[in-house]
Amino acid sequence: MSGVFLSYSRADRAVAGQIVRGLRALGVEVWWDEDMRGVDWQDELARQIAVLDAVVVLWTHNSVGSMHVKDEARLARDNNKLINVMAGVAKPPFPFDSINGLPLDGWTGRAPHPGWARTVETVEELAVRAGGAGKGGFTAALARRDAEIRAKEAAVAQAQAAFEDAQNRAAEAAEAAAAESATFAHAQEVYRRVVELTAGSGVLRSAQDDLEKARAAKDEADQAERAAKSQLSAASRELSRATAELNKLFSETFDPLAPAPDQDAPPPLAAEPVIAPPPPVAPPTPKVEPPAVTKPAPAPKPDLAADRAPPTAVAKGRIPVLAWVAGGVVVLVALLFFLQGSQPPEPVLSSNAQPANSANAAESATSAPANSGAPSAGPPSAAATAVAAGDSANQAGNSKAAFAAYMQAALLGDAHAQDQVCNFYYNAAGPCR
Repeated sequence: MSGVFLSYSRADRAVAGQIVRGLRALGVEVWWDEDMRGVDWQDELARQIAVLDAVVVLWTHNSVGSMHVKDEARLARDNNKLINVMAGVAKPPFPFDSINGLPLDGWTGRAPHPGWARTVETVEELAVRAGGAGKGGFTAALARRDAEIRAKEAAVAQAQAAFEDAQNRAAEAAEAAAAESATFAHAQEVYRRVVELTAGSGVLRSAQDDLEKARAAKDEADQAERAAKSQLSAASRELSRATAELNKLFSETFDPLAPAPDQDAPPPLAAEPVIAPPPPVAPPTPKVEPPAVTKPAPAPKPDLAADRAPPTAVAKGRIPVLAWVAGGVVVLVALLFFLQGSQPPEPVLSSNAQPANSANAAESATSAPANSGAPSAGPPSAAATAVAAGDSANQAGNSKAAFAAYMQAALLGDAHAQDQVCNFYYNAAGPCR
């Protein structure tokens, strides 16, 4: 066995593992009980102490009371190979405090730490003295490792900044795309209303232009959003890669299950947490474009000529009206005939009345010569002619002809004829008033 042996309390396994990983990263060969399963490491240490370069003892609140740790420290001190490192305590216990302890409080394994640099220098001094390493080998490796850690941390910080910037751009692009989508939806609604109102060609063309401009702006915003999401995905992958490269410097693990400690352990050294890669950004999902709005054909103008029916059609439309009127006249005539047929027979004039009529006739005859010298009254009117015809028909016993003549005179405004028609209709004996 060669290299360095680490002695610690099982309660301080986390801090011990950090020390093992730090030394092995510099090329130091480190042994500890996790590498010797099923072996009595104290006996093995007693046999191999001569060939070991150094024994590093980790002093904590747990190990200062451990007899096993003190035995191993005593063996290392007796062989002038003891290196004291401390975490959480001010100095090593007596009698090992004769050798200065190197404090590791606050060492994370990532950032440069003076106590850790002094530990590496001390390990290198004992290894060079034992012939196990060249001068400056471990310290130069520590400087290179610190520089590499800083470079990878800078790469992670740069990737983190690029990722956050891509997140902001993606959010802005999403907001812009949402706004353009709303504008496009509004333009679609305006265009639909213009079409429904059958507005003029100028208004329709303006709405169509606004719709096309809104569509173009929406397409451009959607394309910008997809590009921003693609950049965000690339930035996320770069951040994950940079973080993995940094964590690879501290990726050495040890997984043996340690037994439960006999006493409560103090808080171990604060190890810097491993930066977890950001969650992968899902690739942008293609957006389903809304269906294109096509300009509908303008509503056809009503054909006024087609609405005008031809003269023959109008005449045909009037035929039922004329037929109805003719039918009404026929019904009226039939009703008149029916009423006339129900009239009582004309009264037979008595012999006493006949002389009166004869006297009236004689009086008319005698008065005629008296009036012969007067001027003529002119031809009788149509109503008087119809009344005379009615009287003649009535005297002749032709009631139908009399009714027709009286009806004609009544329509011409003759009062006597109207009384006669009323008498015929109601069988009235006197004037129908």
